[in-house]
Amino acid sequence: MNPGRPFSYLWRFVWRLIRFVDPLAPDEALHRTIWAFAGLFLTCAVGVAGYVLIEDFSPFDALYQTLLTITTVGFQELQPLSREARAFTILLMVFGVGIALYLVSAIATLILEGELYRDVERRRQRRMLDQMMDHTIFVGAGRMGLRLAQEAENAGDQFVVIEVDPNAAHNARDLGWNVVQDDAEHEQVLHSAGVERANALVVATGDDAANTFIILKAREIAPTLRITARCNQPGNERVMTGAGASEVLSPIEMVVERYAASRESRG
Repeated sequence: MNPGRPFSYLWRFVWRLIRFVDPLAPDEALHRTIWAFAGLFLTCAVGVAGYVLIEDFSPFDALYQTLLTITTVGFQELQPLSREARAFTILLMVFGVGIALYLVSAIATLILEGELYRDVERRRQRRMLDQMMDHTIFVGAGRMGLRLAQEAENAGDQFVVIEVDPNAAHNARDLGWNVVQDDAEHEQVLHSAGVERANALVVATGDDAANTFIILKAREIAPTLRITARCNQPGNERVMTGAGASEVLSPIEMVVERYAASRESRG
């Protein structure tokens, strides 16, 4: 067995845990957990190196002996240890057990604080959304959605961003925006963003079919709402207008118009 494989499995687990809690947990708790994992990896590496150099263990046997020492599970030693190896084991046990206990504490704190932080943020956002009136809802936090939302922020307008992708939603939250992380094709998500009290809806995802469905749902909920939609494929403008869009923006047409205007200015 490759001695590095257990480390690989452990690192994948650590990385997935970090990716899961990163949007939820405070930075202090997250950093403490990362440092605890780093300390555990370093302790294991020192343990493997020590047993290989002192007792001439194979790397896998050295890793096995290191984990036995750190976890204190009580299994028998692989072979009788020399005086030097026993002294090294004592040091490894003191530091390793301390690191392991600190890691367990850090993970527990991370999860508890992450859940608490998420609950507090959810309640705060719910209160803010319930109080919003005449705001703008941006569906999609891609390049176009972000740019439009930034313009609204610069103008001092109230707005909410709906984004289904966790990474894009996290980036929008980092900007201090109100974000509903969910699929806007569900009617309840539009209600949670206050579509019935909104002044405008901007649908700017990269999927014309999804945009059209969202327009239909929003128009059904709020017949007088101003809806601006992004059209990604030429020819779909009529469909979106028929679905209830007040205005349809085509990035391709905008580029063509800008190019034509620049040629006229040069001419």
